[in-house]
Amino acid sequence: MNQPIMLTENAWFDEENNTIVLTFDRISIAFLVEEFMDFYDEIEAVNNKLLSNPNFFLAEFTEKGSKKRILIRKTDESDDEYNN
Repeated sequence: MNQPIMLTENAWFDEENNTIVLTFDRISIAFLVEEFMDFYDEIEAVNNKLLSNPNFFLAEFTEKGSKKRILIRKTDESDDEYNN
């Protein structure tokens, strides 16, 4: 039995089962390689739609030496709970 190959901090490839395993926080998802590509295409399409949506903006920052990016939904200042 071979150990899975670490692809990134949150992803492994299991050659024996031909699967990609993704982990985020306490969630792990396993995909057959063929399924992973379909999943990737769907996630990429959602990401592109959100990035092109004028109601969202991309924030970038560094945390513990790692570059992070998050999508933030724009809010109307009149709706801001801190401005009331």
